[in-house]
Amino acid sequence: MVAKTNLSHHLLLLVSTLLHLFSTTIAIGVNYGTQGNNLPPPSQVANFIKTQTIIDSIKIFDTNHDILNAFANTGITVTVTVGNGDIPSLANLNSARGWVSANIAPFHPQTRINRIVVGNEIMATANKPWISNLVPAMRTIHKALLLAGIRNVQVTTPHSLGILSISEPPSAGQFRRGFDRAIFAPMLQFLRETKSPFMVNPYPYFGYSPKMANYALFKRNRGVHDRFTGITYTNMYDAMLDATYSAMRKLGYGDVGIVVGETGWPSVCDPGQPACSMENAAWFNGNLVRRSRQGKGTPLMPNRRFETYLFSLFNENLKPGPTAERNWGLFRPDFSPIYDAGILRNGQVTAHADSSEIECRLAHTLVTTVLLASHVIAESVPQLGFHLWLCHLLFSFLGHFQFRNKNMKTSAKIYEKERSHVPKRRQSIRLVRFTLQKDNKNKISDISFISKKNRPYHMATTATTSITTALLLISTLLHFSTTAFAIGVNYGTLANNLPSPSQVASFLKTQTTIDSIKIFDTNPDILRAFANSNITVTVTVGNGDIPALVDVNAASQWVANNIKPYYPQTRIKLIAVGNEILLTGNKVWISRLVPCMKSLHQALVHAGIKDVQVSTPHTLGIMHNSVQPSAARIRPGYDRVIFAPMLQFLRQTKSPLMVNPYPYFSYSPSMENYILFKPNRGVHDTNTNITYTNMFVAMMDAVYSAIKAMGYGDLDIVVAESGWPSLGDPNQPMCTVENAVSYNKNMIKVVTSGNGTPLMPKRRFQTYVFSLFNENLKPGSTAERNWGLFRPDFTPVYDVGIMRNGQSDGPTPPSPTKSKKWCVPKADATDKALQANIDYVCSQGVDCKPIQAGGACFSPDNVRSHASYIMNSYYQSHGRNDFNCDFSQTAVLTTSDPSHGTCKYN
Repeated sequence: MVAKTNLSHHLLLLVSTLLHLFSTTIAIGVNYGTQGNNLPPPSQVANFIKTQTIIDSIKIFDTNHDILNAFANTGITVTVTVGNGDIPSLANLNSARGWVSANIAPFHPQTRINRIVVGNEIMATANKPWISNLVPAMRTIHKALLLAGIRNVQVTTPHSLGILSISEPPSAGQFRRGFDRAIFAPMLQFLRETKSPFMVNPYPYFGYSPKMANYALFKRNRGVHDRFTGITYTNMYDAMLDATYSAMRKLGYGDVGIVVGETGWPSVCDPGQPACSMENAAWFNGNLVRRSRQGKGTPLMPNRRFETYLFSLFNENLKPGPTAERNWGLFRPDFSPIYDAGILRNGQVTAHADSSEIECRLAHTLVTTVLLASHVIAESVPQLGFHLWLCHLLFSFLGHFQFRNKNMKTSAKIYEKERSHVPKRRQSIRLVRFTLQKDNKNKISDISFISKKNRPYHMATTATTSITTALLLISTLLHFSTTAFAIGVNYGTLANNLPSPSQVASFLKTQTTIDSIKIFDTNPDILRAFANSNITVTVTVGNGDIPALVDVNAASQWVANNIKPYYPQTRIKLIAVGNEILLTGNKVWISRLVPCMKSLHQALVHAGIKDVQVSTPHTLGIMHNSVQPSAARIRPGYDRVIFAPMLQFLRQTKSPLMVNPYPYFSYSPSMENYILFKPNRGVHDTNTNITYTNMFVAMMDAVYSAIKAMGYGDLDIVVAESGWPSLGDPNQPMCTVENAVSYNKNMIKVVTSGNGTPLMPKRRFQTYVFSLFNENLKPGSTAERNWGLFRPDFTPVYDVGIMRNGQSDGPTPPSPTKSKKWCVPKADATDKALQANIDYVCSQGVDCKPIQAGGACFSPDNVRSHASYIMNSYYQSHGRNDFNCDFSQTAVLTTSDPSHGTCKYN
């Protein structure tokens, strides 16, 4: 078993390495306006964008055929625009078909037209015919595309933020009355149906005032507090996007994607407009580019990536209006940059990660590891040849890849037809594209790849290994390497520093024994990320959605929107209806709870989905008389009215009862050992003569006794939440890493051992530890933000034995002080340079609250002290590499802990 585990570990390391080698970063889009008499021809523009910038998409304000021809075969996506005045006529299907025939079909797919935007900020025009025909025109254009056989072009329309009647605070955002139900509800329904995005044009520039300058420009500021969510926004851009999201969510369409159709900052203005400067334009657009490429979300959409189009590509000298209107460009007509926003391929910012070069000696080491795994694959190696086998392995893991590379044309599809020898052993491989062909026996017969010298190789083989062999082997190895138990986890997202869902899915699958997650919504990014991961997912219906979903038609629509698009590729196992509803005291929610559960189950069955369960989680406040577990009962008033029909429904549908037992909330110093699974005298149940030595087991038996008394002792019980925080406020001494380890480690042993409890012997309990990550945006005490098993960089806060790497089950020991490093300012660094460092780091999503007034590191209130804390935070959270502590040579690493007073450095 040890050999298998080690082998699987190395195999996982190989997969992780290969995925890293082929990872790329997000590029950026730009609006290509043409209101200038000195602009270069479209062919030159296309060549410049493709070869000199990281721009991978453009948006034009018409269907200029010269531009569409120029961008053919460039790999750059193009969004085209329907003129405002054309909207009424295009509500007619014949007119829409004629428009598609004239403006899309002649250029698609050679030109990668990915989207049609219908008009521009139509709601702001107040033109009633345009507004009333907007959604009908969108629908007919979409239908015309389908009739033309074009299925991968989206249809949407851009909006200014004037569509919102309330935008501050962001959580209160809502659409203007009169437009919300009449226009936006059907529009958002259309966008959801067609998987198209909602497009907005957020311009912090138009919200500029000297007082709000730093807030608008991503610079350091005290922020704007949203009293409803407890979130403090440090930039206007995030606030604008979250206000839009809140408005959409209020209409029930929070799952629809958002695209930033326009945003930017002018570099020159008329006198009296101090907002316009090259410095401000560079600062705003540069930070926006960095954020977009990093895939940074917002406080309310932390895991979303936003396709973004900067406004604009060129200064346009014929635009009417004030000087600013002619000076939004990133480039002059001669292609020289007006300022650097980090989008050139000149070494300041790399465009796409270059296709990785894999040295043979490295590949040989990795491949040798895999060869030890299987006699089957080992036998195939001599037939394939070393490099060819590597390509086989890559294909098995990663599928069919195509990478853009500045040294090669991605459109090249012609490979040498000669049968070439394998490249020399020491020659590196630059894998740009390889294809796999099968013969009629489903065996690999042909693989193509490209070497470091850009020479295409076309190789044939008689290998008898099918493509599934490697995958089957890997699956088997992973099965063998898994420890004796698995566990679930609650995946909360109330944070602005969490990794992307795809990274989370990969981490859980390859590095932990976690086999199931529970999320508190139906986040589509998470559901997509966990597809084909074999990790089961429990989703949650929002409390406020319960009354509406009593209607079976509404429930069917909910299932169609939130389950069917992802199932069964994503193993959605259970729908949790609300969370701790009986605790809310909301009579409407409580009375509708069981009917809602029934209608959702009916909707699932009607949709042909028969293996997704429906339940709802409860606190242990549902019981009274629970000190002696055998005497516990459901509270009077809830027992017959709510729980009897609920438990009957759960039995009929073979669904579990979900409970959230938290011994933590019953903590007292005198009960500490009983709560934390430490040696103690126990608590005696006089009815059963059982002495309980820990509160968790007593709580579980209390739940069992309560439902058994109602005749439902046969139901399965799921632990939907339980855990312990590792850090608290000074008045919360029980919140420590040691206590979190003791509780979670022992709780996991209880639920997975198969021993069960005194009243439920030999039972295993599906259990979801709370929670996966520390979540830095959760309101309340410090403890609320420190329930996580892992930090956002995937390092464990402590170890409870759920890692696949064989580390001990005990607490993760702290690193010796002598090996710890901190990043601090150099002695000769100027305040101006340090302030720039602060502004940059705070714009990158690092938590800057500690250096703000009232924060733990505000004192001493000077630039050097604040910069020291912030620069170190950046270094610690971005990989702890030496280059993470450079800051234009104003920083240095030290082994002396700079913490002082209440200011504790990571």
